[in-house]
Amino acid sequence: MHAEKALETIRLLADGVDPATGEVFPEDSPYHQPDVIRALHSAAGALQDAARKERKRARKPGNQGKPWTTEAEEMLLREFDEGRSMAELASKFGRSLLAIEVKLHKLGRDPDQIERARPSRRPGPPNEVDDSFVGEVFRHKPKWKA
Repeated sequence: MHAEKALETIRLLADGVDPATGEVFPEDSPYHQPDVIRALHSAAGALQDAARKERKRARKPGNQGKPWTTEAEEMLLREFDEGRSMAELASKFGRSLLAIEVKLHKLGRDPDQIERARPSRRPGPPNEVDDSFVGEVFRHKPKWKA
């Protein structure tokens, strides 16, 4: 049974509802006793926390927290030297961008080197601004009344 389905079942029981039929349990049912209801809500909370942690863990890179092998370090250096982007390296090695950057520093490489080595997608110097429209904007003076 998946955690979500189990959580739904426990919540229904805590509400005094039979999960199989949807009918309310009779008043003399144990599911109407305060201690049982509190225990079921506590169990639902714990199950919800576990499901949240599992979803968070699933979003993390696959190799997070695992030690680097010598082969992986050598491959990282080779691919870095070939000019792969940080995002490509992080994806390939199952690590975060920060983990890749830190490992490269430890191995004596400068991660910023990748960005400097790649040509810019925009022509001209990076700080060049096209200001040809400025004259057009200020040619039409507003007619304000004082």
